[in-house]
Amino acid sequence: MPQSAFKNRDKQLILFLAVFHFFACFAASGASLTDQLKITNQIAKAGQHYLILRTSNAKANFVVRRPTQSDSTILLSIPAAFTQAKNNQVDGLYISNGVVGNPGGINHSLGGGLQIINGEVKIFPTNKGKLLTTLWIKSLSKQKGSFFQQIQCVQNGKAASFQDSKKFQRRGIVKFKNNELAVVESHSAITLKQFSDDMVELGALDVLYTDMGAWDEGWYRDSISDKVVTIGKDLSQTPKQSNWFVLKSK
Repeated sequence: MPQSAFKNRDKQLILFLAVFHFFACFAASGASLTDQLKITNQIAKAGQHYLILRTSNAKANFVVRRPTQSDSTILLSIPAAFTQAKNNQVDGLYISNGVVGNPGGINHSLGGGLQIINGEVKIFPTNKGKLLTTLWIKSLSKQKGSFFQQIQCVQNGKAASFQDSKKFQRRGIVKFKNNELAVVESHSAITLKQFSDDMVELGALDVLYTDMGAWDEGWYRDSISDKVVTIGKDLSQTPKQSNWFVLKSK
């Protein structure tokens, strides 16, 4: 056999082993290819840089017990609802897998909410909590659903009106117009108005804000290396976080 043929065969063998190792990493992580996060960085027209963690097949949930990084089925974990500084409890009404928390403590200053049923996310306006009736709460609880209150930045492709001037690193849960679900985080400190406007430009249909500032530590699992990557910059109140939005492989 000619020497060139041996070289070609060796190249093919090396390529095969590389591909086999790549798929083995996915299998070891417990997640299928379609479940993995698609990690991209985009720049909005105003010049802001964003980390975008997209998925089209992962299963969402809201929990009040800290997710463990050793659970290889968890692709992402971030703080979700605000945590009350006075008692380190979840701010507003919440439901986790059918269990209702703080039923008498609806936050009427927060206009948005995120509902999860069977791992599927719905972001919607709550009319300052008025739509969170006893009947609605009982229905979602019966379905073993989850829910938390937050600021809605974008509704049906239109940015909410904010007059804020304070700048923080921003992060939100995003439903894009192509039905992809994502977590988007700004690289730098910006206003909530800038964040909302940029999300619309980047194709968001609905966006719900998530807790940031000192409570901002989150993490995701790199789909190639299976290593955990920490996100957020302050992290100083991480031990006091009270709740988390997670994405898991199906």
